Amino acid sequence: MKHIKPIDQFISEQLFHDANKLAKLLGLSDKETGGESKASSTPVSSSRDDESSCPNNDCWTHFGKEAFWNGVSKINGKTVPKIVMDKKPDAFNIMYQGPASGFLLRHGRGGKGDTIHQLMNVLTVELNDYLKTINAKPEIQRIKMELSGNKLVVSVPLTRVPGNTHYEIARRGGLGHPGDYSDLEKYKSKKDYQEVIHKSGNLTEKFVTFVA
Repeated sequence: MKHIKPIDQFISEQLFHDANKLAKLLGLSDKETGGESKASSTPVSSSRDDESSCPNNDCWTHFGKEAFWNGVSKINGKTVPKIVMDKKPDAFNIMYQGPASGFLLRHGRGGKGDTIHQLMNVLTVELNDYLKTINAKPEIQRIKMELSGNKLVVSVPLTRVPGNTHYEIARRGGLGHPGDYSDLEKYKSKKDYQEVIHKSGNLTEKFVTFVA
């Protein structure tokens, strides 16, 4: 079994600036953080039962992103997972904590069997949207992906680039992924193309980045 890095080492790699911010990112209580929890925003709607209505099977966006996926709202009476993002010029961080399956978050075929892994689809769309607002390159070789129990934390370091160069990121993988990454072949002709495979537990992901 792969050893999961202790949280102190995670902090020491400076993907988060201090322990207090990390505590907020992981959704700890106000008492534990000494301040207001970042994930405490009021839900867009506290209860839903219409996953089948999500356009393009994207319930992440349709239900209200972090405001709904907050570990408090409910779908068909079941508490949803908590998803928290932290976007900074030098890193994009995202965390999932909750049921590994049972919810449609963002999945091309509308599946619910791997909800925790669907966080990677959220990462892709949110990071690419963020990259439209800053001139930065995802340092995919230094991505930190930690899967432990019902929690998945991913950090993507970013490096500022000159001019108006616009990078994007794409990925393919999954829990127990067999190794077919053919969907990513179409990006190989792109300028400054790079690729890397990261693993954590039984989660394997291939990331690519390129100039759009």
